[in-house]
Amino acid sequence: MQELKCGRCGAGLETYNVEDEGLYGRCTHCRTTYLLEEVDRSHLTVEIRGAPEPAQAKPLVSRRAALIGGGAFVGLIGLAAIPSLIVSGGSEKSDRKRAEITPKWVVGGEGAGPGQFRNYVLDLVIDGQGRSALSFNSSPLVQLHDANGRFVARWVNGGKYARLIAALPGGDLILDGPDGFERRDPVSGRIIATAPGPDDSIRGGWTRSATTPDGGFAIYYSRDGLSRFHQADGSPDDRLAYFDPNGQLIRAVGPLVGAVLRPDPAIAEFPRIAGLAIDGVGSVYLLLHKEEEYDTREGIYVFNADGKFLRKIEVAQKYLGSLAATADGTVYHSDPWSSEVTRIKGNQIDSIDMTDFKVDAGVDLNVPHEIAAFPDGDLGIVTGSHRYLRFTWPGVQDA
Repeated sequence: MQELKCGRCGAGLETYNVEDEGLYGRCTHCRTTYLLEEVDRSHLTVEIRGAPEPAQAKPLVSRRAALIGGGAFVGLIGLAAIPSLIVSGGSEKSDRKRAEITPKWVVGGEGAGPGQFRNYVLDLVIDGQGRSALSFNSSPLVQLHDANGRFVARWVNGGKYARLIAALPGGDLILDGPDGFERRDPVSGRIIATAPGPDDSIRGGWTRSATTPDGGFAIYYSRDGLSRFHQADGSPDDRLAYFDPNGQLIRAVGPLVGAVLRPDPAIAEFPRIAGLAIDGVGSVYLLLHKEEEYDTREGIYVFNADGKFLRKIEVAQKYLGSLAATADGTVYHSDPWSSEVTRIKGNQIDSIDMTDFKVDAGVDLNVPHEIAAFPDGDLGIVTGSHRYLRFTWPGVQDA
């Protein structure tokens, strides 16, 4: 059997049938929608397009994925820039180590009860007390867990969706509100303060955010309002904007990637900005994911706090992952397609294969999506099975 996976993030698809429309597949993580048309038992035609909500449709298979038999062929209709759907026959063999991971705790599970996840996690941030705040796809909910994983609170942010920008060291949360930044109490959701936020060129184009060592936060954006940069437009004019804890702009530095990458006549698009992390001394890490097969410019690009390029870290990645950084400069990278988490400490790079990682009752803990670092250096990982876990990297002393 072969599993249909999203070409954007590598998660499985849920399929549903729309009367007079056809068969659709929607990514269970990033919600990209595909029109699926079965040509015969072993061929499939794929097109990405908008579609009616699944509530109007009749579900065909399980939430995790659409399964078809035979040697499937995937064709893409439409713009070349649209990512193709991926058909996977399972995990590939690898020399990655399969370490014995013993989580300190595992929480979550699909559902609406206290501490459960009603949808896939969109944002994960951790404050200076080790509390974790999570927001969800297509949901206004924000959920809080303490440092031991216990459910603390859940509240609605008042808008259509909740986008978490940062968790400040003292615990307050910064959200992207309808009129600017909102600083909220993490337990009650009460708005403590608001700020107009950045100008339209930032608000229309911010793609990633992170907490800064001075207790504020930073947003990475492109001045043209795009998160991807087309070759015809030249190098991206990108910036990193620093804000204080109250959402007041301090300064903006850059270009960053735009000063390092140059147009390649053989490549139609620039890599996608997939992740941002900032360590304890202010070093900035940007994860770039290639949009085309032969683009060699993907990897983790490291800059100082003033936007000066320092080095590039080569990492193996197949689909959009996430970044996290600790106070001592350790960087973590997740790859959901390969079920791999990588730790980068100086010049040492080692990875963990989570393909067969399970907990009691056979619950899979593979497909690592969002990750974040705890104050003591532990790693928090949200998986494709609606679970959230905390663990210490094997061989690293627990703080």
